[in-house]
Amino acid sequence: MDADWKSDVLSRLYSKLPSAARADCLPRCEKWIASSALQKCVRRGAVDLGQRAAIAFLKLDKPGLWRRLISIAFEDIGAADVNALIETVAVATSTEWRTKVGEERALAYLVQRLCEAPKDRSADYLMLAARHHPSLAYMRHVCGTNSIETRLKLLTDSTRPLAERAVAAWFLSGLDERYEKIVGKGEPQALEETYRVLGASDQLCAATMAAARRTREPFNIMVPLVWLEIQRSGSNAVRECPVPHTLVIDDLPLCALDEHTRPGKQAVNRLVAEDPHLRACLQRFVRKARWTSAAQHAAFYVDGTPVTPRLDWPQSLSLEALGMEGDLANAEVPREGVRPLVDAVHAVLGRLNEIRREIWCGLRADPQYPLL
Repeated sequence: MDADWKSDVLSRLYSKLPSAARADCLPRCEKWIASSALQKCVRRGAVDLGQRAAIAFLKLDKPGLWRRLISIAFEDIGAADVNALIETVAVATSTEWRTKVGEERALAYLVQRLCEAPKDRSADYLMLAARHHPSLAYMRHVCGTNSIETRLKLLTDSTRPLAERAVAAWFLSGLDERYEKIVGKGEPQALEETYRVLGASDQLCAATMAAARRTREPFNIMVPLVWLEIQRSGSNAVRECPVPHTLVIDDLPLCALDEHTRPGKQAVNRLVAEDPHLRACLQRFVRKARWTSAAQHAAFYVDGTPVTPRLDWPQSLSLEALGMEGDLANAEVPREGVRPLVDAVHAVLGRLNEIRREIWCGLRADPQYPLL
């Protein structure tokens, strides 16, 4: 089955590949920055910069690049374009095929495909809520203390809120967040078969489980659940969305310097130290030991997560809010403090970008950077 679905997908891609690969890439940088730049470019639909970031990442860590593309597809494209996910998994897990057609040609095609695809981050938001949102604590307890059969019943109960069903899907997957041991032994085959019975296609189910095995990231297994809910809602539309302005220096969009990179963390920490209004907001809602983490999370939601074009469907905005609340709850930000904190960071985004520019230009001036 695995070989059959991939062969079918790959055979259709030959005619879509560019005739030549591009060779230019970002100037020297750490692979984490190349990875972040690639993902932000996909989210914002910036094809040219995204392809340059991808080539840089490929040169720094080829296996890591192909794993990351799978994660980006499921995290950011999600249920908005399941064919894009299926193609990404097929290409990223087919080393021999990529060698035959050329790594760079395959990469250029996939990056453009993902940049131009409609996007839906609901699967990631759903996973953040399932793991961290206080309102789902009891459901986590239920799924953690009951049988596989009980979890399957919870998953298939369409009268339950989607977030509760997501908790059941997570515990069925057997996939923990990194460095955690919460869900224990799951039953991924039963999860896959349940998705098929509910109406997800064989290719989507096969690609989802292949992605979960390759990346070990649990948000992957939320995509079929979201897709099924979108189909059930019967209402969705794709629209272009404005994204926050970011400076671009040496082909690097500075929004890539986020909480997942060292310069990004430094920039937010400086912003907290400099801006009294942001500190006042943090002081109001968060204990001081968690200011750094809370501000970094909030900055990520200000200019790290916006996507275009975006799939709008009945639950997309509520899931975004639920996921953001869950993620910031992990930084001990109470629900009532989430929006004020995000708004406080948004108000000083211009200054944050200036700080990022100063830090990045300082790094680029150092002849020893990056220290790989």
